[in-house]
Amino acid sequence: MESSSAKYKQFEQILRSAPMANDKEKAYVDHALPRGWATLCWLPEGTGKERLLDVGSYHGLYGPAYRDIWNYAEVDLLGYEEEDGQVLERMGLNGRPFQMRMCKGNIELERFPYDDGTFDVVVFMEVVEHMIFDPVFVMNEINRVLKPGGLVLFAVPNATSDSCLCFLVNGSQPGFLRQYISDALKSGERNLYTVYNLGHFHEYTRAEVEALVRSTGFRVENMGGISPRAPFLDGFRFKLLRGFVRALFPRSRRIREDTIVAVLRKERYQPLDQLAERYPRPLYRDL
Repeated sequence: MESSSAKYKQFEQILRSAPMANDKEKAYVDHALPRGWATLCWLPEGTGKERLLDVGSYHGLYGPAYRDIWNYAEVDLLGYEEEDGQVLERMGLNGRPFQMRMCKGNIELERFPYDDGTFDVVVFMEVVEHMIFDPVFVMNEINRVLKPGGLVLFAVPNATSDSCLCFLVNGSQPGFLRQYISDALKSGERNLYTVYNLGHFHEYTRAEVEALVRSTGFRVENMGGISPRAPFLDGFRFKLLRGFVRALFPRSRRIREDTIVAVLRKERYQPLDQLAERYPRPLYRDL
């Protein structure tokens, strides 16, 4: 088994070999490296036979890593930026050619373009916070396309992290995207694609993640948190506040890191209109 540091170097090599068109896309790779690595370390290794679906990653950035580091045989990408039916061609480790099937779809409003029970594993990483209408629909579709007993690697920004708490007491917005993104507005477009790219619509608490996965037929196998980067307001006051809160609430189930990560196991599937908790609290509420 290769060491973690050797695998990280391989991961970095794969990401930096991705064809980035401009400085903005190259900067995205710099941002994605520590976050993607910290999250994908939670991904169980395949046996070389499984088929994996990546829902929403940026232009299939992690595609070759699923095969060459995590040992998955086939990889598909579902996103709203891709060309439907396109095959992404990249180079993996040691110059090994890599192909990834790509489908285009609005995952929040459209049925996924796959048959029931197609995939062994779904990676759903840093996407659900952009959902505007109905995350239960999305998770139920993920369940539908998974094989019985299939796994989901789920990650979402944590609304109750120590970093968010520190921002609040300093009079700042607690969310991880604290300003509107002007680039998406300069074209003058006003559509759903633009809205998705303006920022995070809803960041999650542990209780909300648990409600979402419970209502859609999953069991949590492992849940915790990651903080790939140092807190923006890191310093003596941040450490003092963090220690004070932990002393006050020693039994709290609050996940304190910046991102909630969970490995989920499919237990059952039910069509959307048959779910016992179609609008689970505390994630949904009536007007």
